[in-house]
Amino acid sequence: MWVRIPPGAHNGGVKEHFRSLRVFSGSLVLVLALLALTLVSGCSTDSDLPDVTSTNNQFETDNPDVSTFTDDAGNEMQVGQDLDLPADWPSGIPTPDGRLVAVSVVDQSTAVGTWQVDGDLIQIENNYLQVLQSSGFETSRSEDLSTESITVFFAVNNNFDITVSATPGENLTDPGEITVLVNPAL
Repeated sequence: MWVRIPPGAHNGGVKEHFRSLRVFSGSLVLVLALLALTLVSGCSTDSDLPDVTSTNNQFETDNPDVSTFTDDAGNEMQVGQDLDLPADWPSGIPTPDGRLVAVSVVDQSTAVGTWQVDGDLIQIENNYLQVLQSSGFETSRSEDLSTESITVFFAVNNNFDITVSATPGENLTDPGEITVLVNPAL
């Protein structure tokens, strides 16, 4: 794996760059599981789907109509159209505007949620980043993880490292999604 070191980053910038990569890669499995379940639950109602067994840290079910999934460690993930934010969502972490469609809280400092948003996705994401900044987080865009259509930002304070991604809908008129991944600060 190659890591691009930004010019002039041989001092403090390298630490932040690797810190961001470590937080992102350490949580990638959870985010991918959440995104996959969001897509599957939103698109699949076929009761003839094969049974799937749970292995390791993957959230799986043998009933595609179930909206709560559990992994082998006992962690739960809820998937639906307009969920309530769990009471154990990490304290002090603001949430974006929109409809909560998937959420998993592992503990008081580790969680992931996806909000479906209508309207200008970039403006909604920028509004959320301003809320994070006014709550004491330093934010920065991840050029390495962002693509032409997906933007990824990091928000960091003394207690939490947050990864925020904004993904547009499949078509221009489809709602977009903002996913918020919360981890303890390193």
